[in-house]
Amino acid sequence: MARITDLESLKNASKQPPQAVEVERNVLGAMMLDTHAVPKAIEILAPEYFYDKKNALIFSAMTRLFEANEPIDTVSLYEELRKSGNLEKVGGPAYISQLAQDISSAANVEYHSRIVLEKWILRELIATSMEIATQAYQGTEDVFDLMDKAESRIFNITEESFKESYKSMDKAVKEAIEHIEAIHSRQIASFSVPSGFYALDDMLGGFQKSDLIIV
Repeated sequence: MARITDLESLKNASKQPPQAVEVERNVLGAMMLDTHAVPKAIEILAPEYFYDKKNALIFSAMTRLFEANEPIDTVSLYEELRKSGNLEKVGGPAYISQLAQDISSAANVEYHSRIVLEKWILRELIATSMEIATQAYQGTEDVFDLMDKAESRIFNITEESFKESYKSMDKAVKEAIEHIEAIHSRQIASFSVPSGFYALDDMLGGFQKSDLIIV
């Protein structure tokens, strides 16, 4: 998804935009310290949520390593950033090594990840407000089109901030097999809502709990 925030314009504004660079570093350090912290952070964050460009590049590299089932440590991260041409952009090996040394526990990775997310949302809201305000002052656009645009921008921020939970391939395959077996055995109660019509349930596997059914 294209990023809404013009980060450079926010940085050049008279007020410092909402950010928590030290918390971003804590998230990255936790991901290096504990493998269980990695999917927790990935579930909440995306590279563009990071205010510091260095941290965004490192998080992106960590995500690639995780998706490739590679270990995430100083050596592997160094090599991944080198291959992508981003090693010097993040401050070199010294910055990477410091991340792991600055944190002693990964227990708060979810809490810290949500702080990073919230700061990104605030920056997006500020950027959107600035854009809409500028266009409103110019008065060159239809007012109702401008209202639609404002609503669309806010919706995009809301939609982006609720990422779908990460699932490993083995877990996703296992759930799919269990669902298929339940359909064939008609034991679908735990996966869906029976319609009461056996033929329909055989075809659809029952109604999903998130479905809106109009009769």
